[in-house]
Amino acid sequence: MTTAKMQTQEITVCAFIYNPQNQLLIGKRAAHLSFLPNKYELLGGHIEFGETLQKGLIRELKEEMGIDIIVENPFYAFTYLLKNNTRHAVEIDFFARMKDKTSNLSLTLTSIQTISG
Repeated sequence: MTTAKMQTQEITVCAFIYNPQNQLLIGKRAAHLSFLPNKYELLGGHIEFGETLQKGLIRELKEEMGIDIIVENPFYAFTYLLKNNTRHAVEIDFFARMKDKTSNLSLTLTSIQTISG
């Protein structure tokens, strides 16, 4: 008899976040993480049950980075499978603007950088 694998689905939101100087804010993932260690990524997180995409993005960035943002238009949406096809992630990326210049580093990031355009 074979045992069915537990499958989960999650929704994540991330953003192209611009600071008041019109620089793009990005994070670098920590080396110890199993998924994409040492890679640069857009900042964001997971949506909680019943939460809107925009409110979830605002909450995640406030909790993890200590920054307040203004969420603008969605940019892109895509899906991917993780953990031997047992986790299905749906990601929606937005444009956003920082309300101020201050931030606190997340425990899952090794650095935050800005990129001038």
